[in-house]
Amino acid sequence: MKKCYWTSKVYLHKVFNLPTKHFFIAITTAMAASIGLLASSYTLADTPASNPLKPYTAIYQTKMKGMSVSAERKLKADSDGNYVLSMNTSSMMVKIKESSRFRLNKQQIISQHYRYEQSGAGKKRKNKLSFDWDNKITTDKGYEPAISLEVPEGTLDRLNSQLQIRLDLANPTNKELPTYSVVDKKRLKEYDFEIIGEELLKTPVGRLNTVKIQRQRAKSKRKTYIWYAKDWDYFLVKLEQVEDDGGKYELNLKEATINGVKISGLK
Repeated sequence: MKKCYWTSKVYLHKVFNLPTKHFFIAITTAMAASIGLLASSYTLADTPASNPLKPYTAIYQTKMKGMSVSAERKLKADSDGNYVLSMNTSSMMVKIKESSRFRLNKQQIISQHYRYEQSGAGKKRKNKLSFDWDNKITTDKGYEPAISLEVPEGTLDRLNSQLQIRLDLANPTNKELPTYSVVDKKRLKEYDFEIIGEELLKTPVGRLNTVKIQRQRAKSKRKTYIWYAKDWDYFLVKLEQVEDDGGKYELNLKEATINGVKISGLK
């Protein structure tokens, strides 16, 4: 497995390691991902690299035990050239607000600030994470006392990691995808994914050409698959998790607009 710590660098909160009963909360975290080696027959992007980080608004939905949960994600650029990715998730039981502020340097995300707030039923939680790249440390003031971690260059937060995957998939110079480092609560974690291949996927927005990825887990039978739409800048359109007991849960893109253009299926 090739590891890569970019000169300023993902994901993945506990996102893909959630207990079954908490899957409805996973929508917020399920947007991040890590990747491992590519299948030998698979080529990343077929066209010259472009920046897929265009402003967008997207609505995702899932159902668990009859309960419907929706999540709205938005990406925008501010006047200073930085990006702000936000996500709001709500259900009958919980509300989660997340935001990630970062900048882009040669197709690599440089994390700056991450905020997380969970309210409603269950445990309340806040994270206020800042990245200090001069000293290569992160500090989370959501804890008392604040928690600091030493991190390698290129470490991402739990929300912006999925965007880094899109950048990597869209970059034709990448022969394989790296292991990603992500600050997840009090720990620094690494995640590996394997490219399964391409698939013509039926979705709520129509049929889409997608790339399917599977998370690699050494000590669990749980399986997580993610689909990215090739024709839409590798936009995340579906996530599926199969539990140890065979139970299956899905997260699906309901609708999205990228830079003013509505995502639609093949004609």
